[in-house]
Amino acid sequence: MPAINGSQSCDSSGASLMQESLKIKNNLSNHNIEVTSNLELIGERTVMIGEQIVNLEMTTMKIVVENQRLLNNLPPRAYINFSVLATRAIKADIYNKLIVGIDQGYIHSGHQLGVIQSIIEKYEDMNDLYLEYLTTTWTLVSFMSDNVEMSAYITSLFPNN
Repeated sequence: MPAINGSQSCDSSGASLMQESLKIKNNLSNHNIEVTSNLELIGERTVMIGEQIVNLEMTTMKIVVENQRLLNNLPPRAYINFSVLATRAIKADIYNKLIVGIDQGYIHSGHQLGVIQSIIEKYEDMNDLYLEYLTTTWTLVSFMSDNVEMSAYITSLFPNN
């Protein structure tokens, strides 16, 4: 490291110090550290963090309001219930999108799709079954799959004496 002598101004050493500091900052900022905390939505645009995160000044928050892409957030015991929910939703969507098109195909060009139409007609009540399953069974399964909520519920059953 070169020594600072009288001919070198303080400004140039300050600038090199600043450049080195920026290099350190850039090296540190390229590393994203992902932390999963327990969060609770307590108001509009207000989130309560349930665990302390190390450096809150340099923290960004990404809130996901859906299942993870590979459904890693669902426990294995919920897979069957989720598949029932998804199957009913898909059948309801098939019915809603295709039943009118099949009738129009018959009207416009005289094509009969008897077997396909009879299968699709079996899906007529799937939307009602989906909504019923979503509001009854899936609500309970998703509640029991949330460890934080389930722990709070179990704790509330046994109050401290």
